[in-house]
Amino acid sequence: MVPEKQVHFGRKVILVVEDSMLIRRMVRDLLLESDFDVQVACTGAQALRFMELQEPDLVLLDLQLPDAHGLELLPAMKAKHPNMPVILLTGNRDLNDKVRGLRMGASDYVTKPYVPEELLARVDVHLRLADRYRQVEEANVAANWNCGPMDGIAFGYA
Repeated sequence: MVPEKQVHFGRKVILVVEDSMLIRRMVRDLLLESDFDVQVACTGAQALRFMELQEPDLVLLDLQLPDAHGLELLPAMKAKHPNMPVILLTGNRDLNDKVRGLRMGASDYVTKPYVPEELLARVDVHLRLADRYRQVEEANVAANWNCGPMDGIAFGYA
């Protein structure tokens, strides 16, 4: 029997996808102390399975997982939840991977070792941006705005 999709009200749900138990626990504890609902996955398969059951508000995704590279998982995550922020949290400092990840839809790229206050600030920023985007979408639907090919163009700017 497959569990039904879960909906959490109140606290933001953050999925931490990290194979290192030490880092996973440190990130989880940091987020729990900040009153987030934290879910963890050790593999890409676990992360994708979790996302079948629940849409997290944000994902912290390691690149080096035992069963997949994080950049291989990113398109599947974004296809399922296109507006969900994904922050790549990795020890990989390669500029090509950073640029590739951001171009593939990652919201941010944080390298380990990370500064806890900075990681929390980045999580907060991306959650705020996602909330604002959702509010604008809801307002547009409520107003029944059906803009044409000029969508996203600010008036008065070239």
